[in-house]
Amino acid sequence: MRDKFKIFIITLVFATLLTCLAGCKQDSPDEPARYVEVVFMCRDNEGAWIDDDDLEIRQKVVKVPYGQACTDYLPEHPTRRYYRFVGWYVDGNDLKFQDREPVYSRISVYAQWIKDEFPHTVKFVIEGQPENTVASQEVPYKGKASVPKLDRSIKWYTNKYYKKEFDFNTPIEENITLYSYYDDFRGSWGNFLTFLNSKDADWFNDENQSRAFVIVDNSAKTTEGIAPAVGEAGAVTIKERDTRITFERDDEDADIDTEKSDEKSVNLSLLSKLKSKSVILDMRDWTSLETLYYRSFRGAEKLTMVILPESVTKIANEVFRDCTNLQLQLPSKLTSIGKRAFMNCSSLTNVKIPEGVTQIGEEAFRKCKTLKKLTLPSTLKVIPYMAFAQCEALPQLIIPEGVETLEDGCFGWCGPMDKVYYPSTLSKVSMFFFIFSSYKLKDSATYNGTKEYWEKNIAPIKPNDDDMPKQYPVLDKNGVEFNLGIFYVDEND
Repeated sequence: MRDKFKIFIITLVFATLLTCLAGCKQDSPDEPARYVEVVFMCRDNEGAWIDDDDLEIRQKVVKVPYGQACTDYLPEHPTRRYYRFVGWYVDGNDLKFQDREPVYSRISVYAQWIKDEFPHTVKFVIEGQPENTVASQEVPYKGKASVPKLDRSIKWYTNKYYKKEFDFNTPIEENITLYSYYDDFRGSWGNFLTFLNSKDADWFNDENQSRAFVIVDNSAKTTEGIAPAVGEAGAVTIKERDTRITFERDDEDADIDTEKSDEKSVNLSLLSKLKSKSVILDMRDWTSLETLYYRSFRGAEKLTMVILPESVTKIANEVFRDCTNLQLQLPSKLTSIGKRAFMNCSSLTNVKIPEGVTQIGEEAFRKCKTLKKLTLPSTLKVIPYMAFAQCEALPQLIIPEGVETLEDGCFGWCGPMDKVYYPSTLSKVSMFFFIFSSYKLKDSATYNGTKEYWEKNIAPIKPNDDDMPKQYPVLDKNGVEFNLGIFYVDEND
């Protein structure tokens, strides 16, 4: 009997011990369950997930219960144009991720792809012509497109800037669109002026046509002659009114300053009379062109594209002012841009001012309201009065090292911005240079210098001034936050 009792006690103790051991393997009901993160990633330009707002997502993180397989937690496959997803890999895409094996620690895996080798479509677009003017071509993978057979010879380009001519010996590995235009004139600048002057009002007023002009000239050096001089016939009177803040200053062109006059005389170019659907001006083969003359194309609202030769070094005052549909790329040898040269070019979205430009005129890019990308050169020392004022769509501002002076309103009415960078080379800043503009976040702005140097040598309003504004905080290169010392004015005041 005693032996049976001992056996019972031993069995009970053993069972209790097993129960305790089993309990040790489970999470306490008072503790959260344990999870392991698995990070699914697409490398740059190698696929993405697209959300409902068409935003590209490069990374997704899933939480897998500790010790379980990842099979039931895999995200949907990412997508990549012209590629097929083949799986998730670790260790630089050499080792395939085993999603059926238990996971015990955080891991990152990467999407791997193979090129789809199916036929691709080559689409042809001629400016101003119906979409089906030239039939699209289905081309085998790495095959070659054929030159379309037309009743006239034209060149085909890889984008709407008409800069890079397409080589029909290029193997086709993706769907592409090629662009071209029919030219109405091809010849020298002098003959072009004669051509325009020979046309009657019906030709200028034809809204159903798209026009393209190709200038081939190796002698003329400027675009002089397309706009009438002051006082000549052809000048028209327009009314403009701008009630925004003004600054007192001497201006040699005060007679055409919108801030100082309700009514004024402006001299528009011959191209401004065109009522066509669109106008392309191709000057790439004008190899002697150096200067775009004063007001050459001002008010040419139908001018949609200008292709400039690399020989151009100077764009004079108001050359493209009020060309509201203009797109162009600036030539690499450019050194100066005149006053109001691109003012109110409201369709410009990307402006890259090349290295070598040392001068930008006042109000040069004012009212470029759709400008979303601006690249400034390090050779520029001064950003002048209202140079980029009212560029309302500009999401960030990177002022390069080399810039020394920011004048009144040079970035007025811009933003709000996600990012602003001030270079260490700044030595003079107007208290109004950023007026009516703003940052989205207080840590959006950085200064590549120190708080002490700025406050001692640059700040227009010193920290001990009673009227020191509290807006425009910035972080210096050491991460110290301070105030720029420039005026903030509420536009509603």
